[in-house]
Amino acid sequence: NSFCSNCITMRAYSEQDTFVKIEYNNDKVFLITATPVNIENTTYIVEILKDISKNAKICDDKSNLELNISDLINKLNESSIRDGLTGIYNRRYINERLPVDINDSIVKEKPVSLIMADIDDLKEINDKYGHVIGDKVIISLTQLINDSIRKSSDWVSRYGGDEFLIVLNDVGLDDAYKVAEKIRNEFNSNVFKVDNNIIKVTASFGVYGTESKEFDVEKIIGNVDTNLYKAKINGKNLTYAENNLKLKEVQLSILERRIDDLRDTLNEICISTDEENANEFKLNISKYLDELIVDYIKKI
Repeated sequence: NSFCSNCITMRAYSEQDTFVKIEYNNDKVFLITATPVNIENTTYIVEILKDISKNAKICDDKSNLELNISDLINKLNESSIRDGLTGIYNRRYINERLPVDINDSIVKEKPVSLIMADIDDLKEINDKYGHVIGDKVIISLTQLINDSIRKSSDWVSRYGGDEFLIVLNDVGLDDAYKVAEKIRNEFNSNVFKVDNNIIKVTASFGVYGTESKEFDVEKIIGNVDTNLYKAKINGKNLTYAENNLKLKEVQLSILERRIDDLRDTLNEICISTDEENANEFKLNISKYLDELIVDYIKKI
């Protein structure tokens, strides 16, 4: 009644190949083989479990000393599903675990929500300050995410270079949105010091909640990725969720950002630009600013 952290059965299903692993359980060593079998256009996975406690021996070739089997197996299993930089799960784990959680949510009729996070403009940080600083930024967001989710039921994986996929089990869209906003605001308040420079870094978030009976992992990941993309193209440092209430909050956040940017631009023009040449430009900006404010008031 539990899910293995290194599920070769799901891997055999998704990759249509045979996989083998060793498990250590209750002082016994098991050799497990998972292989796909196609019967009448349906794929089944056959598992073969063999107790090899008395038949197997693991040694270190260099010193010829017998190793601790439990430690060795755990290390091998963990290394295949963990990201080297952050220590969180990797892309392979997503392919193994997410289908199980979605299926579990359908059977138990409970929601599951996904959050996809992406660090804004990390490439520029890497180009300007180096990849060591970029890695520190990635690790910082990782720690913040780990501190913001439940260890017992939620998990996070590194989806790509600076993208993270967070899975919240038995959590609806509204609560998932709140989790994403909490992480975004806390990450936005962090500062990174490089020599005498202070770097402000932000992140964008897409949120998608599923309570349907449809079992389509690729489509679900595509939906949360689309929401992340919408957060990016609407100004970054935003959380976007496909929900009317949340969409309104996102629109207000975008308007607030545009209003603040225009105010800053207008102030700079008033201070630094020749009055004779800037009057028409200032009037146009001021007019657009008024229109945005009116639009903002209407949406409230």
